[in-house]
Amino acid sequence: MNKHIDKFLSSLIEFIFRRPMPGLKLVGWGVAIVLAAMGGFAVTFVIPLERGPAKFSFDSGAGTPALILTSLVVLGLVLIGGGLLWIAHDLRREARKQVLAIELRGLRDTTGQPLAAAVPKSLQGRRVSLLLDIRQGADGAIKTPGDALRKLESLPHMLHQSAAGRDRQDVSVAAAGLAPVPFMFLMGVLLDDEDRVRLLDWDRTRDGWRTLDEPDDGERLDVTGLDAVGDATEVVIVVSVSYPEDRDAIARRFPGLPVIRFSLSSPVIDHHWSAAKQSAWTQQFFDVVRQLCATKVRRIHAVLAVPASVAISLGRSYDKRNVAPLTVYQYEKGDSLGYPWGLEMPVANAAEGRLVRTGSQGS
Repeated sequence: MNKHIDKFLSSLIEFIFRRPMPGLKLVGWGVAIVLAAMGGFAVTFVIPLERGPAKFSFDSGAGTPALILTSLVVLGLVLIGGGLLWIAHDLRREARKQVLAIELRGLRDTTGQPLAAAVPKSLQGRRVSLLLDIRQGADGAIKTPGDALRKLESLPHMLHQSAAGRDRQDVSVAAAGLAPVPFMFLMGVLLDDEDRVRLLDWDRTRDGWRTLDEPDDGERLDVTGLDAVGDATEVVIVVSVSYPEDRDAIARRFPGLPVIRFSLSSPVIDHHWSAAKQSAWTQQFFDVVRQLCATKVRRIHAVLAVPASVAISLGRSYDKRNVAPLTVYQYEKGDSLGYPWGLEMPVANAAEGRLVRTGSQGS
């Protein structure tokens, strides 16, 4: 019982001090008025005029009519009561709200900081941790991508169960992860139908989760290669944000296919901490994919050298119904072709994702 009481009190204290509450202000004003009326107070107003200052004084202890003091006490009690009702309303509303913290683990074997603990206070509601752990031993090694794919595809069901019985407006989502890029992109595709999603990413310098809180510096992706698409039925899209692309590996894995490139002039790992900038990048990506609908392209192969949050953003931007089928590939530096496998996304009327091994699809 004591544990439940402690949890309730800690939750209440966290709720009260997490953000300004109008109800608390009303209670404070009401208490101040009641104490002043019952304990006595004196107020002097000074108004500067050309002929000298005009002073107006009021002293509750100097024969103040009982009617005025009673009115002040009543006003104070009304403010206190109204404030308490407001606080109770906020508490009931807060109890309905829920923040689903979705964390995808696929690279690190250490627990680290849980995502739920890093969700910004601006997202109101009880934190609920949804952990998808697809790790398979050594750091970064996914030995059976198909098994990891099936586990990740349970995400929509997990979201539905966690939000069951709540109004859609009362549920917010915070999402992040450390996993191979195809899985991060797929996470974005699966989150596409969620309206309120706040993305976080792992900050290596801080060794913890961080929100995309920096201002937009106007840096945009350079887009090249669209003019070479011609009558091709398959194309490769390369996005280089955190690392330069491996052009030799791309040429070996996709010989003869036209390549559309999205790149920064100097790819680095920490230019992505602006939500507005990521939104602009994803719009660039989507605009090109949409342009390909007017060509003969019927399949897109994607190679992404991007941070996890950017991969999620790109996945969320990909239209599930009206654009070409898409496969996102995993880069392995020691592999003979560089891209031993990829994930075909559940888009273009595909009911579920599919593991694609090197040589089993397209070129």
